[in-house]
Amino acid sequence: MAARLLRALRSTLGLKRAAKLGLASADACGARLARAITKKGRLRWRRVFADGKLPLKLEVAAGTGDWVAAHAAAEAGEANWGALELRHDRVYSIFSRMLLGNHPNLCVMGGDAAAILRNHVKRASVRHIFINFPEPPTGASHAADAAAMAEASDSALHLLTPPFFRAMHAALEVGGRITILSDNEGYCRALAATAAALRDGESRLLVSERIGGAERLAVIDGVHVYKGQPGAAAGHAVEAASYFDRFWEHGSHRERWYLVLKRE
Repeated sequence: MAARLLRALRSTLGLKRAAKLGLASADACGARLARAITKKGRLRWRRVFADGKLPLKLEVAAGTGDWVAAHAAAEAGEANWGALELRHDRVYSIFSRMLLGNHPNLCVMGGDAAAILRNHVKRASVRHIFINFPEPPTGASHAADAAAMAEASDSALHLLTPPFFRAMHAALEVGGRITILSDNEGYCRALAATAAALRDGESRLLVSERIGGAERLAVIDGVHVYKGQPGAAAGHAVEAASYFDRFWEHGSHRERWYLVLKRE
């Protein structure tokens, strides 16, 4: 895994050119990667970051990195951050933002988030996972009601399936949280139902967090759906627009709904 990442840095993220200009050392990068990744491909967070003892927070589907970079800057010295993104052009954008913004507490991971959580993130190592504007199931209407959206959500044609929720649960430390922000009310309600249905025997895997002062839209089998923009109580440390916020800025999708879940 370390060798594959080094090749990627050389071929697509500019390490070869940086080394030629004397701005970086390929050998030093290779040695750093080898120390930070186990033989099984798991990330050693304490060796990834300069201060590996800080709590780790992840943004899944981080887009171009606006939101996660703003939070890494706001929580420098308080938390480490990881950005998970599938599209390579966006991975490059986040990587550039990390370097140019000098965010030593930010790590960029390119690839399928489900595979990364399952294969490369140590169990019970993450304090908080954030998902901003997840894509609803393919073919589902933006205005779909909760029942229709819940039926579509049973398919594997979107990221936030029950197996992915279980992967997030496994990655979270005890007491760790998940905050999901959406511009789609029906999808947010469907995700609440998905989270509520997850069980280990008789016990729920994830429970809903009560957010004081927040406007509660609904309770789906014990999971609270909130309306509005999440604040500090939901883990949003700063008001930072994401790529998707800007995408809808001049459109009609301005309302927001969110969930806050916790691993007990």
